[in-house]
This record gives sequence, C-alpha cells and structure tokens, in this order.
Amino acid sequence: MDKTELERVQRYLRTLFNNPQIKIAARAKTKDVAEVFLGEEFIATLDRDEEDGELSYHFRMTVRDTDAPGYLRTKFGNPQFKVVAFPKSKDTSEVYLGEESIGTLTKDEEGGKLSQNFRMAIFDTDLE
Repeated sequence: MDKTELERVQRYLRTLFNNPQIKIAARAKTKDVAEVFLGEEFIATLDRDEEDGELSYHFRMTVRDTDAPGYLRTKFGNPQFKVVAFPKSKDTSEVYLGEESIGTLTKDEEGGKLSQNFRMAIFDTDLE
C-alpha cells in the first residue's frame, strides 16, 4: 500500500471510530498488509484486496476480553459499540457503531482458549 492509500484508510478509521489516535503503518516486507495502531499500541492488521478491478481493505483485530462490546468501547473510547448475536449462530455476531453495522465478531476456541476476532470490510467507495 502506498502512502496515499494508508492516509485515506487512516482518515476513514479515525472518523468512523471518532478517535484521532488511530495510525496505520506499512509493513516493510509485505506490500499488501499494514499495521493499525491506537497511539503506540498495535491493535490490528489491514489487508489490501484487489479483485476483479474492485479495491477493498480488511481490518482484523483480535479481542481477548470476554466482554467484546465493553472492550471495544474502552479501547476506542467510543461508547456506541454494540454486539448483536446472529439468531442461528453460536459463534458469530454483528458489530454496530451506533445504528450502523460495521463488521462481525467471531469466536474461536483453540486449546481451551477463547479468542474473538473483530473483522470489518472497508470498500474503496467508503473512502470517498
């Protein structure tokens, strides 16, 4: 990802989460993956995907706290996060910021340890 792309996505995330401390930095050896920071803390990865002429980005963040909504509210300093379970799914929920659905939260259990992954697609049209 070039500097202009990183700046566009960073501006979008700062606006979406209402948090000016979000920073995106390119990875030195991987051109299609960047790292997302909140202040100095690494919080997520951002993958670039271009398929059939359409550009999108995938935000992926691991949530190690069992109270995912509380964790997201605290982490981003935004009280409007809420998580709503899909009716027929035990391990996937929808993440809202206010009334807008912004992504999904999936639960994974491996070796007796629970982790949750917050995933969000960002389309090139979202950045306009």
